Amino acid sequence: MYESYIEDEDVADFLKDKNRPAYDDMVDRFLEAIERGLWVPRSNSAAFMLEESQQSRNEAGALKEMIG
Repeated sequence: MYESYIEDEDVADFLKDKNRPAYDDMVDRFLEAIERGLWVPRSNSAAFMLEESQQSRNEAGALKEMIG
């Protein structure tokens, strides 16, 4: 699922554009699965990519709050 929905840039961009909350929820669930030991990604870059996506979202939300 990670490879199909998050790692595939075309699909990820589509999800971000059409249903950002669903994309964000998927990222959160994958990170939760890693933290709980339910999923071990095949590549180290997967966890990094997920964390980076979550951090970008949090920063964007904080900026939005500051602006108004």
